[in-house]
Parts: sequence; structure tokens; C-alpha cells
Amino acid sequence: MFALRDQFLSVADLAASLAARFFAHRSPEASPEDGWRDLLDRAVQESSDFVVVMESTAGSAPRVVYANPAFLATTGYAAEELSGRALVELFSPCNGPELISRMLANAESGLANELEALVQRRDGTTFWMEFATKPIVCGSAKRAYRLCVGRDMTLRKRAANQVALLMGAIDAASERVILYEVGCDGSLEPSYENGAAVSAGRYRLLEILASRSPIADELREGLERGEARLVVEDTTSTGAACASELSVRAIRNPRGLLEAVVTVERTLR
Repeated sequence: MFALRDQFLSVADLAASLAARFFAHRSPEASPEDGWRDLLDRAVQESSDFVVVMESTAGSAPRVVYANPAFLATTGYAAEELSGRALVELFSPCNGPELISRMLANAESGLANELEALVQRRDGTTFWMEFATKPIVCGSAKRAYRLCVGRDMTLRKRAANQVALLMGAIDAASERVILYEVGCDGSLEPSYENGAAVSAGRYRLLEILASRSPIADELREGLERGEARLVVEDTTSTGAACASELSVRAIRNPRGLLEAVVTVERTLR
């Protein structure tokens, strides 16, 4: 959030205000707030987020009339190459027709968008952009404009996909994986269990810590060190002897405080 004259604005709202002032600065009816306009104009120029202003025309996609340096640098286009082009022309065909149809329909209706799209650079490579578009009200301006504010989310998108693949692999693992988070009172609360752990229906870590056995002391010492590996003797529901290996890893924040514990348990016999 940003503060502007005692009003709190979202990124899209801030950029809308910037763009409105940007056009007012070029209008004969502009008010004499030159200092503010110069500052806001410079803010758009220096922003690491993308700011694109488009002119809306009935029956066709809005056409680019301004793109800030961040957008030009990321896409590889010069300002004159983008001028007059529809932003959707830069979208990869992989997005599908629904995305463009929604953008165009909302532009015709004067509605805002909050979307993600795969965008093609000038050299043919692509990046993921999250963006919001909304109409711009420019006082007495005769033309209608739309503002697009966005940012490159490729790394975040890639990381999210990798996390999803990793979680899928963990869920399918035969080992029993449980993540415990530290509560406000210092207690450990299960926050994630993979499929094997759900089927087993036991929280071995909590069982051991609640006991007064020597293995509980060994586990606490391991948590202090950061990790532990224990062999736990047990019996099955039929009374047969069994054993499992419990690997424990403590996760601490930069201040050294315990935030979570991960356990991986596998059956030995």
C-alpha cells in the first residue's frame, strides 16, 4: 500500500492516479500542481512495476499510448514499436481465447481486470505477467483510457509449480511425512500430513515427547541440535513386534527460534 495525501491506495489505484495526472499534465485545462505532476511522472518512470496506458476504442482492443521503461526493458520493445498496438498482441497463444475475450469484454463494459498472462518478448521468449487493468478518469478529457499495472511473476510462478510437484511427490511417498508448527504456547501442532501419515493415524513425535522414556530425552537433544534419527520399537495391532525409523528435522528462523519440525517415518520391520 502507498500513502498519497492521507489516502491509502493499492498499486493499481496509485498508478491510475499517476496516469490521470500524467494526461492532465498534457491538457490545457491542467491545474498548476507542477511539483506533484513532475514527482508522479518520475515515479512512473522509475517504477520497477509495469505501467501501460491504453486508449480505448469501441469495437477493438485498447491501443498502447504509453509504456514505462520497466515494461519496455522486460519486453524488449522500443516505445515507438508498441505505440498503437493492442497489448493483447503480445500475449502468447498458450493463454487461450478465454483470457483475451474476458479482457476485451471488460474493456467494452468499463470494468477492471485482475489477471495473469504469458507474454511474448520481442525476441520470442516468454514471461508470466500478473496485471490489473482499469478505466482512467481524466477529468475533461474527451478520450477514454485504460491503465495496466503489472509485474513479472515468472520466478514466483515457477516456484509455485515446483512446490506443487514436490507436494505431489511427498503425498505419494510411502514414508510417513508430517509437518508440525510451533504454536504461541510453544506446543507442536500438526499442520500437514502426507497420504501415508494420514493412513497411519499416529503422531509419533508427540507420542515420544509425551513419554518419559530415554528415547524422549534423545529426541529433545536432537531437536536442540537441529536433527535426530531414532529407531522406535513398537507392536502392531495384533501384538507382533515391529520397528520404524523416525527422522526429525528442526526448522528455525533467522533469530534461532524454533518455527517448525518435520518428521519422516519409515517401517523397518
